[in-house]
Amino acid sequence: PTIGVSACRFDDEGTPTTKKTFIDRGTVEGFYWDRRWAARTGRQSTGNGFRGGLSRPSPNTINLCFAPGQTSYADLVAGIEEGLIVDQVLGAGQSNQLAGEFSVNLDLGFKVEGGEIVGRVKNTMVAGSIFEAFKNMVDLSSEAEWVGGSALIPAILFAQLGVAARA
Repeated sequence: PTIGVSACRFDDEGTPTTKKTFIDRGTVEGFYWDRRWAARTGRQSTGNGFRGGLSRPSPNTINLCFAPGQTSYADLVAGIEEGLIVDQVLGAGQSNQLAGEFSVNLDLGFKVEGGEIVGRVKNTMVAGSIFEAFKNMVDLSSEAEWVGGSALIPAILFAQLGVAARA
């Protein structure tokens, strides 16, 4: 399935929505714009002007779909010598999205050692640049799942991300 519950023909500004490729094989191919930001940057709206509640529209995605990889999730985990599985995060809205910088607290995360999940982690934060993270992307799982009804995403294995934890 490539259509989620958020599918629509037009964004909240009346611009038709279309299928777009943002990243292809690790290379940024395009961006998404609402009318206001498109005008400010000399571009055309991409049909991504959505709003929540009584706020003005802002650039946002619906049905963000990542093409899956060839490796099963179990095999991705088995290949991790030492790492962290990020399952759920808190506070992603506090990141500097325009610069691609993120800093999120883990709501649910797991420690991996020797290819096996050895326990849950607490008091842990993951931070970095989304651009650098994708430069360090190793693989995608062959399975994908809908997140929040608007994003179809496989598990993503990154070579490294910034991690801070309190003992």
